Amino acid sequence: MAYFLLPKSLCTELEGIIAKFWWKKIEIERAFNGVPGRIFGWRLINYPNSLLARVLKAKYFSNSNFLNAQLGNLPSLTWKSVWSAKGLLEKGLCWRVDKGDQISVWSDIWISGKEEDKLQNQRSNENI
Repeated sequence: MAYFLLPKSLCTELEGIIAKFWWKKIEIERAFNGVPGRIFGWRLINYPNSLLARVLKAKYFSNSNFLNAQLGNLPSLTWKSVWSAKGLLEKGLCWRVDKGDQISVWSDIWISGKEEDKLQNQRSNENI
């Protein structure tokens, strides 16, 4: 196109098509509102041995778990979207007791998710 003069009407029409494309993309992103990030976050928790989970864990939260991970320096676009949806994901998480061998009576929050709902150790009268 750089070698030919295009009619102004064609240029205007092409600009309109490009604008519609970009605005439609923004509307679609607003509709999803972080859904892909929440899905990836859920998969990190439920499938910790997947390739994506292992790569992100090695790079961003090697000494922690996904729920306690920090954003870090120079995060990738994938990690930003997953990490930004972490708060929404946490609101929908619930316990699955299964065998019960990973549940702590003293340190896990049992009722409303508030810190004051932790059981207190009767001997030292402190939260454990």
